[in-house]
Parts: sequence; structure tokens; C-alpha cells
Amino acid sequence: MIKVLQIGLAYALGGIEQFLINYGQNINKERITFDFINIFEDTKKQTFYKELLKIGQVYNIDDYRKHPFKSYEQLKKIINDGDYDIIHYNMNSAVFLLPLICAKNSNAKRVIAHAHNASNDKGMIKSLVHFINKHFITFFASDFFACSEKAAKWFFSKKVMNSNRFTIIHNAIDVQKFQYNLDIRNQYRQDLELDNNIVITHVGRFNKQKNHTKLIEIFKEIHEIENKTILLLIGDGVLKERVQNKVKDFNLSNSVRFLGIRDDVESLLQASDVFVLPSIYEGAPTVVIEAQASGLLCELSDTITNEVKILDETDYISLKKTSKDWANKILEDLKKFKRKDSIKEITDKGYNIKEEALKLQKIYEGLVKDSEKN
Repeated sequence: MIKVLQIGLAYALGGIEQFLINYGQNINKERITFDFINIFEDTKKQTFYKELLKIGQVYNIDDYRKHPFKSYEQLKKIINDGDYDIIHYNMNSAVFLLPLICAKNSNAKRVIAHAHNASNDKGMIKSLVHFINKHFITFFASDFFACSEKAAKWFFSKKVMNSNRFTIIHNAIDVQKFQYNLDIRNQYRQDLELDNNIVITHVGRFNKQKNHTKLIEIFKEIHEIENKTILLLIGDGVLKERVQNKVKDFNLSNSVRFLGIRDDVESLLQASDVFVLPSIYEGAPTVVIEAQASGLLCELSDTITNEVKILDETDYISLKKTSKDWANKILEDLKKFKRKDSIKEITDKGYNIKEEALKLQKIYEGLVKDSEKN
């Protein structure tokens, strides 16, 4: 049995949290066990926390932003007492390296630094800290994962990426869960009273990265051209109130619905007609894979890696284009789009969690075996 400690939970359900849930639910629990460390105090309030408890132990330490020294000592104790074979640190940036330092000084056979993002919006100082700190990652980690080539280039050197210690781990999903289903689509559209509207959907935290301001401006232009349109916003976050105010300013309150954090995203995608993600940056957004798995037309900003483009119909639009340009392109693409079952394409590209969880298991086993030889 290989014991893996997963570090990197954030305050709300996002890409890292979904990654951990998807792999934790599907990896062979007789061969691999996951435990988790929550480094944010309010994570326990989130619905995904219950899902993690079904997979393994969740340790809670003080919020490192408020109590850095105390949280470090707590983290160190958990790592040293846990007798873990692998410490797997899931990172959105290199700003916070203490988990890697703790892991390096523990008895873990391997320490993995896993890049989940390709930029950040934390300002000049934190961007500078990331740039400096990323050069120290190789001193503390033995192995290097990334969700995409683009994320890897932001975190690691070419030397690391060309080594046998580097691996791309796809943000894989349960493809059957998202498979296009006309019955679910019709039922949800009826329940949500969507009628004959064109339904545009966005899933993501309300933060600067997701670019909700641009999204609302795009929808405004769409709604002026085609008033039988509804925008569904799924998620929560610090900028939600600001986005709500912008919707009110544009007199769109009757056409934009704030659905909050949902546990039925797969069904909401069924009820939708197009998925729009005008992010300023991304690593390899899982939700784009989910949307394509449900057969949706996807319109993405050109800052998002083309590594997540699976369906031919998935399109990229420059953020330099006006919101009206975006609106026209989306409506034009919708006219010629025909929805279909896309499970085979998703699986062929390496995003079926059943197959990818087995690959990750073999990688873990290989890492531990190599360490035992040395």
C-alpha cells in the first residue's frame, strides 16, 4: 500500500479540488491511499470537503496567511507522523513553497511539485516571488507534474521538462457522467424554465482570472442581438457582488442567473447550448473538458492552451476582440453547430478518469519502486 499526502486545497471548489476528487474516487484504494491537508480555515465549510472525507483523512491546519509559523509546525508534524511514501503538492503558483520544504525534510520517498496554472493575477510582487521561487522548486521536489505544457513552462525549466522526472497528468473526468443525454436536457430546461431560450453557461470562481466582466459585456451584446437568451453563472467567489452590480447596471437581471456552487454541473451543461470561458489565463481547465464531454459548443479565450481542444467545433477568440465581435462569433457558430455524443473523442485524448487514474497509480508505484532501489 502506497500512502500519498495531497497538499494544495483552496477555499472553494476549483480545478485542484476537482482534480483530487476525480482521481481520489477512481484510483485503486487497495494500492493507493490519499490523505489531504487543508491550509485554509474555511475549507471545512465547503461542500467538496465531504467528498474528500469519503476518500481519506483530511487534516486541518491554521490558515498559513494568518499564522505562518504555527501552520508550518502543524504541517511539519503531520508529514513527519504520517509515514507517507509520497508528498504530492498541488500548486497554483510558486509563491508558497513551505510544503515542499517540509516534505523535503521528511521521510517521504518522493516529493512531487504539480503545476496547475499558467499565470496569476496576484499583482507584481507575487508574480516576482513566483518567478524567483520557481527556481528553487528543484531543490525540494524529486518529481514534477503539470496539467499542461503551458502550465509546465510557467513553473519549470526546459531541463526539468526534458527529464524523465517530468510528467503531464491530465485533468481527467468521469466521461459517462457528462455524456450527452437528451432526456436530462429536456427535464432540466423545463425545471429551470428556460423555455426556448439560447442558454449560455459559465462555470468558475468569481475572481479576476475568470474575467466575468468581459463575460457580462459579451452577453449584453448577445442579448441585444437575440433577446431570447439566458446566461447561467455557476460558482462563487470574492467578486460575485461586483458582477451582480454590473448585471443590474446593464438591466440584465431577468436574463442572468447566479446559481452558486452546484453539485449538478453535469446536468446544467446538458441544459445549455454554449459554454463561454473568456479567462485571462488558465492551466488546463477541467470544466472545458466537461463541457466538451457533454457535447457543448465551447467558445474560449485565446489565452487558454489548445491542449484542451478536443472537439473540432471548440473555438478560440482573442481577448483583444471587442465584446460585440465575441457575440457575433458565438451566435454565428451556434447556427451551424450540431450537438453529438463526444465520449470517444474525450477518451482518445486521454481525459477518461478510469484510464488516467490507472496511469497515475502506475506512476506512483514506479516512483516508490525507484526510490527503494536507491
